[in-house]
Amino acid sequence: MLHDTIVAISTALGEAAISVVRVSGPQALPVAARAFRLPAHLKPRQAHLVPVLDADGSVLDQGLLLHFKGPASYTGEDVIEFHGHGGVLVTQRVLDRLLASGARAAEPGEFTQRAFLNGKMDLTQAEAVMDLIHAQSTLALRAANEQLGGAIGREATAMQEEIIPVLAHIEAYIDFPEEDISPETGAKLIRRLDDVLLRAQKLIATSEQGRILRHGARTVISGAPNVGKSSLLNVLLGFERAIVSPTAGTTRDTIEEIIQVHGIPLRLVDTAGLREAGDDIERVGIQRTERELERADLVIEVVDASLPAGTTDTPVCRPALSQAPEAATPGCSSVFRYRDDPESVSEYRSTPGSESSSASGGTTDAPVCRDSAPQHANSRPTQSSRLNLPPELARRSILILNKSDLGMHADWSAESNAIPVSCVTGEGIERLRDAIRAVIATAGPLASDHPVAINARHKAAFERCTDRLHAARAALETSEAPEFIALEIREALHALGDVVGQVDVERILDVIFSTFCIGK
Repeated sequence: MLHDTIVAISTALGEAAISVVRVSGPQALPVAARAFRLPAHLKPRQAHLVPVLDADGSVLDQGLLLHFKGPASYTGEDVIEFHGHGGVLVTQRVLDRLLASGARAAEPGEFTQRAFLNGKMDLTQAEAVMDLIHAQSTLALRAANEQLGGAIGREATAMQEEIIPVLAHIEAYIDFPEEDISPETGAKLIRRLDDVLLRAQKLIATSEQGRILRHGARTVISGAPNVGKSSLLNVLLGFERAIVSPTAGTTRDTIEEIIQVHGIPLRLVDTAGLREAGDDIERVGIQRTERELERADLVIEVVDASLPAGTTDTPVCRPALSQAPEAATPGCSSVFRYRDDPESVSEYRSTPGSESSSASGGTTDAPVCRDSAPQHANSRPTQSSRLNLPPELARRSILILNKSDLGMHADWSAESNAIPVSCVTGEGIERLRDAIRAVIATAGPLASDHPVAINARHKAAFERCTDRLHAARAALETSEAPEFIALEIREALHALGDVVGQVDVERILDVIFSTFCIGK
């Protein structure tokens, strides 16, 4: 495959100021010579103004051509880039001319795949290219740049370098079977394995944040009809996305948009109000609401602060989610699903009266499922939340009470952990944003705190590594035969090799690079 010369349009399809057509491979320069009128002396890494010639010699376009001589190029091969006018037709004609001149149409991600195969980057860096392109927030961009810089690859390589001496010791005992591994030597080897296990576990802990940074935290706005859910969506988005009406039941389907909150991508989902359905269409809308709650990372429950607590009770939802035990704030209520230690949430709201503690209190307060949701010593029962959410989802909740001209009912006055929000004046919105960030932080270290956020493939490889190292550690403790210990350690090394693509590469290359754009 590397013997072919490939070509693709590297910029997005559509009209633009310029377009870039990229050629890579051993015949890149001869192909360019047939399609362009090249200068007599084509200097590498220097822009040259050249015309593109059709088969009959007529000019198709004129633009800047650059030659990157391998291996000092993105792919490690000879690369030609033509920067021409960004029209759809003219760019396609330039591509057709290069195909007719001997290049082959590139497969999705083939340029980056060649960069990996030619040693220009490891597999984690290749994956980071698409993470960088798809980044929807500043934290996601930062994490992608760290990964593109080789942060994950360096961690995996460093762990391999820690493990290899342990394997060398074990294999020395295989070569000299008359000697047993002494307890002192075994203890030293176990300590080295423990160091690697700790590093791997820290990386695994970033996987949930990696998912959020890459795909966004699915944030469902829920509650009874006509309590201000769509108004809150519009305020958070900054534009009128959902129809707002005093008529209850206006929202029948889900509405989804992406925003950033303190650099974190959120997938906001506005839903139909939860109540006994009045007709078949509303029943379908409520079923979709319940499905969204089942998928939610964070749930923002909206309650009308002018009504008594209990007036807007909604049906028991079915989702098996995770939430924070109590969250109450005048306006709306949010619930975040995560599986971490809830103590970090309670710390965020442990200072009553402060701005951060109010936000955090909203973040962690999920007064739903009171009979089963765990209570913290510094939190008290509240009746603010109307959703009966399961304990797991209840550990990650924020309640916000939607204020109106009618004022706030006395039932809510004692809810010190709740966040008052007005969708008219914008009061409380920043506190809500702070609370959302605090709840998301309970899923693991944010990119601002930890430069690496691994993906699902990395997580699976690191988990295989830790499984095998635990097995090797146990075998050392029980003085098993060194052959069995060495086998487990080799498997751990293989798992780390999978992270950066050092071993068993073929089985994962096609899956990874098939997600890339053509021309990347």
